[in-house]
Amino acid sequence: MMSKKKTLTERESLEFYLNLKYPVTLYPGEEAYVAEIKDLPGCMTQGDTIDEVMSNIEEARELWIETAYEHGSMIPLPSTENQYSGRVLLRMPKSLHQQLVENAEREEVSFNQYVVSLLSERNAFRDIGKINKQLDDIRSLLSEQKVSTLSKQ
Repeated sequence: MMSKKKTLTERESLEFYLNLKYPVTLYPGEEAYVAEIKDLPGCMTQGDTIDEVMSNIEEARELWIETAYEHGSMIPLPSTENQYSGRVLLRMPKSLHQQLVENAEREEVSFNQYVVSLLSERNAFRDIGKINKQLDDIRSLLSEQKVSTLSKQ
């Protein structure tokens, strides 16, 4: 999958990079939270609370950018800066193409609309799977905390 990534032709000021907003990924752990900025390789930290880990990741982000800037290294733009055209060139077997066109005709929609609906449906199922996994992890953590609290009483 290709995306048009906005690139900078000249080096911007340090303040420019420090003011960029990067998406943060949080991972709940058994004893702490971990935060990561995937756009800045190796930029991660942990904390006992969400407030602490968010404060720590902000400090880690600033240090990462300042260090890269001082060394003249490339500082990637946030992935939220990616721009997508909505166009995809897709190669597939003729037999699959035929099946998809025939199914679209039966549904009385365009081929493009039919393919987008199939992709959207599959993507939603994938997201639901990830959410269910996260919920299972949270339930497990809560269950462990409940057992730990009960055993201390």
